[in-house]
Amino acid sequence: MKICEKKSRGFISANRFQLAFREASSSASRATADMTPWGDAKLFFCIFFIICCSAVTEAQVPVDCCLSVANQPIDKRLIADYREQAKACSIDATILVTRHGRKLCAPTKEERWVKDVMKHVDHLKKRCKNQKYQGNHCFGVKRE
Repeated sequence: MKICEKKSRGFISANRFQLAFREASSSASRATADMTPWGDAKLFFCIFFIICCSAVTEAQVPVDCCLSVANQPIDKRLIADYREQAKACSIDATILVTRHGRKLCAPTKEERWVKDVMKHVDHLKKRCKNQKYQGNHCFGVKRE
């Protein structure tokens, strides 16, 4: 009897081997099944992230547009800068920027008073640049 016990301890019988193999393979398949949802989720989020990034880069940059213009003359001493409105906007306008940074919508530069304001701002910018933007008259003027 002792010889049989030693043999059974030293060698695994075929039945015990099959049982151990089944347990190992079932636990491996469970681990694979547990990993599959996370793998799918990671793949989904990677694809989602790429799509979102490409959509953001393809999106157009929003443009500030004047919806109406004021035909009343504005005191040129209040204005520190100007620019033409973007071509994508529905009306033609000149955007006047005050010394405090507020934006005002004015008609196109064909208007006499708008031309005067633009001429004054150009002179102001040149003068401030020569004086290195020192003094009260250069308040609100942006450096070029």
